[in-house]
Amino acid sequence: MDLGLKGKTAIVTGASGGIGEAIALDLAKEGVNLSLCYHSHRCDRLIGEIKKFGREVVAFRADLAKSDEVRRLVQRTDEKYGRIDILVNNAGIGLRGSIEGMREQDWDRVMEVNLKSVFLLSQAVTQSMKKNGWGRIINIGSCVAKTGTNAQPWIDPQTSNLSSGAAYVAAKAGIHAFTKTLAKEVAGFGITVNCIAPGAIKTAMSSVFPDFIKDQIPLQRLGTPQEISTFVVMLASENAGYITGETLDINGGLWMD
Repeated sequence: MDLGLKGKTAIVTGASGGIGEAIALDLAKEGVNLSLCYHSHRCDRLIGEIKKFGREVVAFRADLAKSDEVRRLVQRTDEKYGRIDILVNNAGIGLRGSIEGMREQDWDRVMEVNLKSVFLLSQAVTQSMKKNGWGRIINIGSCVAKTGTNAQPWIDPQTSNLSSGAAYVAAKAGIHAFTKTLAKEVAGFGITVNCIAPGAIKTAMSSVFPDFIKDQIPLQRLGTPQEISTFVVMLASENAGYITGETLDINGGLWMD
């Protein structure tokens, strides 16, 4: 099936592993040229894989909590490709700890990377999308924005501290609300804005999850990054042109709305 994506350009943040890497590869398979953003880990292997599909790809290191670095990323992408069609806001961090014991700077950093970056990048790309009369913004939220946390708080084996992830939960809930607001604001310009809310996905971030989380999932397993990326591609396609402001839950039945 032709999804109408060949020759389009996408920015994918948090592209150096896990869900971000799967998203980038699946977009490349559909003919999308890519601008990858990473912070700590380079994307050399991923770049090589993307080039096998005959697509153009560049990678930029950026701190997405800083507006000047976001503007530079978007500007350099626009200069290279002449357009920005798709933005996937996937970058995120999770700092564990109890609410009582959380440091203010840790709370602020999670909010900056997970939520503020979505605002900054969305703000920066809409000019290019409006010019072309077409755009797709896809945010990666989380099931925990609805459940409050993956499960009851647990003792983190790495720190021996109570882990509830309150900052992560609050930031992801903010993404869900921001998605609806932005979708209404840019709908008249041919731009759709949607969100995917994964449950527990098998990535480096989930490696510390206790076994009882899997036991609470009706399908009795963690999801895979590819099970998220498949639906990112769908939301980016022409076929999803009448979907906007929605949050798609992919969580193995952990949350049923």
